[in-house]
Amino acid sequence: MKTLTIVNDIAVLCLKAPIFPNDVSTTHNQLHALISDSKNRQFFGISHPNKNGEIIYKAAIEQKIENEAKFFNLEPFTISKGNYAFIDLIDYYKNIPNVEITFKKLIALPNINPNGFCLEWYLTSRDLRCMVKLND
Repeated sequence: MKTLTIVNDIAVLCLKAPIFPNDVSTTHNQLHALISDSKNRQFFGISHPNKNGEIIYKAAIEQKIENEAKFFNLEPFTISKGNYAFIDLIDYYKNIPNVEITFKKLIALPNINPNGFCLEWYLTSRDLRCMVKLND
């Protein structure tokens, strides 16, 4: 497990997956189709449990222009700067269940931010960085 410091907040635009985990891939594909210059932006996945313990998942794309959320009818969100614990998964799609296993390891850390979320940072189309925010 490694740590990474995100120096500046990252503004993103989010699209909620109707059903987790079944609709995660479809939701990401919809987001890619909606944003014409998506190849020039960073992609993320943001998840957290709701008050009933169900996982809320949002596909997210880096915001490039102010007020894009309104233009695309997407939810704005800020990935806050700070220290994150992470584990990289190479060729993650070859073993999708490993994503859940990896996040279980990360959320078991004693120093994670209790108000945080699980963050997927898609480094490439094949490689995924699983992250959780640490207490500052």
